[in-house]
Amino acid sequence: VKVLVVVALVALLYADLRTLSRAGLIGLSLVMGLSLLRGRSLGKMGRWVLLIPAVIVVFIVGSKLLLTRSDAKDFTGQDESVQHRYDAWYAGYQMLKSSPLVGVGSGNFVSLSKDFGAGMKIQAHNTIIKVFAETGLLGGICYLGILITAFRLLWRNWRRFQRIKPEGPEFLWAEALGISLIGFCFNTLFSVKA
Repeated sequence: VKVLVVVALVALLYADLRTLSRAGLIGLSLVMGLSLLRGRSLGKMGRWVLLIPAVIVVFIVGSKLLLTRSDAKDFTGQDESVQHRYDAWYAGYQMLKSSPLVGVGSGNFVSLSKDFGAGMKIQAHNTIIKVFAETGLLGGICYLGILITAFRLLWRNWRRFQRIKPEGPEFLWAEALGISLIGFCFNTLFSVKA
């Protein structure tokens, strides 16, 4: 079973590298790093023995692959891809300003982005900005409330299971879901997850 998990992780890493997404690579590294640090079957030394080479390999291979993108010249944040994100985020802010309570309407970000200062029709590249722009303060606060509630409930259950069943599956599930939610939240800062 452990071999199958490693194969699945390698497949996910390969697929993520092929997308040439900087944020995706960092997000996957974050989730894999947290998972390795929390892993119990490896022991403390085993975690670090796996984590350090994994970080080095992801950094070297990821850096080389990411620099093959036509819109990414280096890692300074001064390339075309980063500028498009700034333009999209500015357009989202302008959409929220134009209709702060209810937004510009669900699914309208791309079609309205050029009209609100993005210079072209472009995706938001940030789920929180997209939600606030399209659904206003009401939808944005509800979205953040869902995330905060999920983290709060996971944290409460994680602490409770750590006390009463530290080696039980419930504790591991709460921890795994928490790590997954951290990865989701990180990646949604740089992309849109419907």
